[in-house]
Amino acid sequence: MDIEIKTLPMHLQVSISGFIKAKEDKDDILEAMYWGEIYGSINSAEVDREISSELAWTLREKYLGMVKEQWLTLVTVI
Repeated sequence: MDIEIKTLPMHLQVSISGFIKAKEDKDDILEAMYWGEIYGSINSAEVDREISSELAWTLREKYLGMVKEQWLTLVTVI
């Protein structure tokens, strides 16, 4: 799935843009901060039905390195 950032809710656009810039600048502290921002923004947008669950998982995989099958297995075990 190809993602056009400009079509996402504004709070996700800001988080993703900040994350990408922090990665480009090799700023580990800001990268970690924006990782958390993206995580929260994705969850919020999914719960508020601003984005689909499918898109939420695509964003998690692309920007956070999360894999749905591994995550669901982990959550099930806990």
